[in-house]
Amino acid sequence: MRNILEPLLLLVLTGIACAERTILVPAPGAPSASGAPAAVVTDAAGVRVIVEGGVPAGPRDIETAVTPLKVTIVNDGPVPVAIRYDHIYLEGPGGKRWAALPPYEAQREAAMAIVPPPPPPLLVYDRFLVAPHLRFYYPYLTAFADPFLFDPGYYDQYFRYWHRRRIAMREVRAQAIPEGVLEPGGKVSGFLFFEHVPSHDREVRLHADLLDARTGRQLGTVTTPLIVAKAD
Repeated sequence: MRNILEPLLLLVLTGIACAERTILVPAPGAPSASGAPAAVVTDAAGVRVIVEGGVPAGPRDIETAVTPLKVTIVNDGPVPVAIRYDHIYLEGPGGKRWAALPPYEAQREAAMAIVPPPPPPLLVYDRFLVAPHLRFYYPYLTAFADPFLFDPGYYDQYFRYWHRRRIAMREVRAQAIPEGVLEPGGKVSGFLFFEHVPSHDREVRLHADLLDARTGRQLGTVTTPLIVAKAD
């Protein structure tokens, strides 16, 4: 009986923990963005990452299941920069990590079964090329013409996270920053979605590796200090 009850208790406790609504806000003292005191900006290798508080429009109470983060990435450097989910994560004390969640399966067959959403009003982009493996989801974006490295195993592992929490994906997909390439002078602004971060972790850092889209070479790393807060 004990062998049966222990997994059930763990499942219940996990559900309770994920029912807590949490958001991420810039840490006090972090460098703020010009004209936006509620946003924090960090930069490396000519790339600026601007992080704001706030939550996406619908679905209701998404913060109980995942942790959204409004992000703007601006490439002021001379090199096209790749945005890859497996190089973006939240890190807490002791090295604990929460992965960035891909909102799609990276398979053509899966993509063909989904009607692509119209250009979303909350996804702002300029000189941004979508990754080739996601071009079927984004017919209104130009696809990156060169090879784009991605980890299909990463997609398989973390796309299941959405299914386990039964989240309506249409609104999420319309606001998510897809994997892709930011050309010099380019900008993309939208949401990244992470595994749910509980409030007791208190402080985390957004970690993003900046990669040369042509060679895969790491250009630099951006780390942004954030506070985990309970949503109102």
